[in-house]
Amino acid sequence: MSLVRLFKKKNSLIRTQHNTGRYNKYSRTLSQTPWLIDGKRKTETSVEELIGLPLKEFFQAKEMSFMSSGREDVDVRMLGNGRPFVIELKSPKLVFMASRENMAKLQQKINEDARSQLTVKYLQCVSKEQTKVIKDGEEQKTKVYRALVWTSRPLTQADVGLLNNTKELVLDQDTPIRVLHRRSLSTRQRTVHKLRATPINDKYFFLDCLTQAGTYIKEFVHGDLGRTRPSIGTLLQCEADLAYLDVMMINLDFPPKIEDQSDDAIKKDEDLPTNQ
Repeated sequence: MSLVRLFKKKNSLIRTQHNTGRYNKYSRTLSQTPWLIDGKRKTETSVEELIGLPLKEFFQAKEMSFMSSGREDVDVRMLGNGRPFVIELKSPKLVFMASRENMAKLQQKINEDARSQLTVKYLQCVSKEQTKVIKDGEEQKTKVYRALVWTSRPLTQADVGLLNNTKELVLDQDTPIRVLHRRSLSTRQRTVHKLRATPINDKYFFLDCLTQAGTYIKEFVHGDLGRTRPSIGTLLQCEADLAYLDVMMINLDFPPKIEDQSDDAIKKDEDLPTNQ
């Protein structure tokens, strides 16, 4: 029996293959997973499909499933160090082809085919046990967001000082109106660890937030008709709304970095709030 046939026979018993990496999403019209309403697609493609389908095809798997460390809304970019993800392939036929060289080629193909909508880095195969860190660390990890915020009155230096001196702010957040159709009504507490306000002009400023995972940032800004308490609007005692939102960093030590891969695609900002 040839070596290749032996490898194929051995790996035919492997039921799943776990592929991981981090992705950056640069589009505000790209959903994380296929977005269907009444059976009709709302977006042309998704993060899951752009990453998962090339892997499924290459390894000749029957099915695939997508898991990530949280999710961003369709109109939110994922910048910074990227979001950890796992693509699980069901009944892959060509597991023996998962060499470092082939994974690097697959990563290049995904990035080229995505046409600047997203990029992937650190693409690699890991064990199922290693992937548990994504869900096990769900409550412990922190995230950094950057919001462009509008206020109904000019921001003062006192306002900037108030926000920048805010630490360990505990929020009570009712299930947001925008997701009530798919989530049950509940109230949960989330902590905003640090804030940093950077004025742009009289009515707009950047707001960097270091928060506990699972914080509804959009609602923290505009208050969601009083369903998030406190909010930027109540802290500043004025109307506040969100122009756009970006995820800048997800503080989770996964997946393992690949040494010879460049971090050129990572948007670095030494002034972003950190855990220190």
